[in-house]
Amino acid sequence: SKWTFTLNLPFFLLAAIFPQALLGIFGPEFTDGATALVILAFASLTNAATGSSGAILDMTGHTRVKLLNSTASVGLAIVLNLLLIPPLGVTGAAIAAFGSIATVNLLRVAQVAWLVRVLPYDREWLKPAAAGVAAGAAAWLVGLLTADASLFVRALTGGAALAVTYAAVLVALGLSDDDRTILSRAGRRFTRRRGGKAVAAAGAQGDVP
Repeated sequence: SKWTFTLNLPFFLLAAIFPQALLGIFGPEFTDGATALVILAFASLTNAATGSSGAILDMTGHTRVKLLNSTASVGLAIVLNLLLIPPLGVTGAAIAAFGSIATVNLLRVAQVAWLVRVLPYDREWLKPAAAGVAAGAAAWLVGLLTADASLFVRALTGGAALAVTYAAVLVALGLSDDDRTILSRAGRRFTRRRGGKAVAAAGAQGDVP
């Protein structure tokens, strides 16, 4: 959960700080959806920070609870859309999506804590949070400095500042033992896959009997 949150946080910040710049890439008429984009970014970040709870319910045999959650999610989404879209349009649809996603995912976290006695959150989450604050501040400052530039330039320079600052702060804060374990396993899997592709390629060329 922490890794999913860590990888998604920069994209959330980019969408939250430069919504008009990002949408303006597709045309000036799309910038009216900036508010909706920010709301959907919050929904995506909430899902990233809590999304593994649904899988844990499956793996621990609580499939009926998962079915109840899915039913509640669909029902809540329908009700919120009917209430919010007529007066608010696309912004209302974004609020409805955020409401249903956040409610059900937070419910899943509570269920996992109650049924499985597991919580994904600890002090290690403060590292990506701190990196996100620093990166967001850097991107916001770049946005101010490039206020007279085109939307594309603002998004590009702001995104670069955000990415560099975020990575630098994460590295400065250091990796936990769990982080090193995940990276080590990912590295071994990548090495095995490359080795398997190399053997297959050599076999196709007749170098391997």
